[in-house]
Amino acid sequence: SLPPAAAPEPEAVTAHRKALSSGRSTRAFPRVSVPFEVRFKKGSDAAVGAGRNVSAGGFFVETNKILPEGEVFQAQLVFAKRDRKLSVIAEVMWATAGDPENLERFPPGMGCKFLDVDDRDAPFIQSLIDAALSGGAT
Repeated sequence: SLPPAAAPEPEAVTAHRKALSSGRSTRAFPRVSVPFEVRFKKGSDAAVGAGRNVSAGGFFVETNKILPEGEVFQAQLVFAKRDRKLSVIAEVMWATAGDPENLERFPPGMGCKFLDVDDRDAPFIQSLIDAALSGGAT
């Protein structure tokens, strides 16, 4: 018998993969890879994921604890190298179980949009992006 068919990939993920493979970006804000930890809750369970990238508009967190698309949640972004913790409200825009053939490039996780960032923290996020884009240390 044949293995069960995989669930279709969300359109946002398909578009993202096409943009990645073509070298074009469909994003409103430049994103940069910086090391950070994301702490959040899934129900009553505390969850921790690895932040893969961040922009002025949101972030991607690598995690197996996937929240439903459209879910609004509170998260703490911990930038250990900068000794900074940000509390944010975010919305899950898309989620993926990852690509088992290439987990390094397409890990499981969630693409999240910032809904609320403290006015004191927004300049910090922008400084991370500016430093990374100019080749500085993050």
